[in-house]
Amino acid sequence: MDDALTIASSGLRSAQVRMRNSAHNVANMVTEDFHNHRTVQSTRAGGGSVATTQVDANPREVSLIHEVVEQSRAKVQFQASARIISTAADMKGTLIDALA
Repeated sequence: MDDALTIASSGLRSAQVRMRNSAHNVANMVTEDFHNHRTVQSTRAGGGSVATTQVDANPREVSLIHEVVEQSRAKVQFQASARIISTAADMKGTLIDALA
């Protein structure tokens, strides 16, 4: 169950990075010569994910459509990861009750 918590925690962190980058892009969309921040997410050995921030080499216009999608992805990832934590906690409680 610790593995599930570790994997879910990494999902929460990845979702946080995705949301932070998207919010940063929206907040700076009218800034002259702004370089977008992109989230690159990959799997970790043993399970889970890691998200990093990459800054575009060239300034370009922020796409609000793209940012809405990114924020929706972050929300779904966060909810799924939180659900895994909740389920793992329920399973641990059931196991303790069964052993008691």
